[in-house]
Amino acid sequence: MAYELSWVTPSRVLRIELENEVTIEEMTHLVANTHTYVNAGQAPVHILIDATRLLNKPVNFQEFTKMSKTMSNPSTGWWVLMNPGKMVWFAASILSKLLQIKLKSAQSTEEALTILSRVDLTLDTQPTLPVPT
Repeated sequence: MAYELSWVTPSRVLRIELENEVTIEEMTHLVANTHTYVNAGQAPVHILIDATRLLNKPVNFQEFTKMSKTMSNPSTGWWVLMNPGKMVWFAASILSKLLQIKLKSAQSTEEALTILSRVDLTLDTQPTLPVPT
């Protein structure tokens, strides 16, 4: 599988680690799994997306737009995209505008948690689970 989901802060901060290439089919499963986590969490659930090991490839915007209609979840807070390549950042920026999602960029999990602590004062950003390095 080209992705892994885990809680950084249980019920509040979800981490999605992307690896290699993520197919449209895998993205469909990823979206469904993300909804499961977000719906089980305490709103707003913030999402850290680690794109460090994601291989850049051309984005099929027609498929991407079609799939984006299933991504919206009212319990989602901020998205923080870590180490995005230019194409990934471009696609994420377009998606955030389509879904009206608040999006930031960070270089590490620690920086992402610092950003979240500034934008959500109710959040205890001290990870209670090990943070991958």
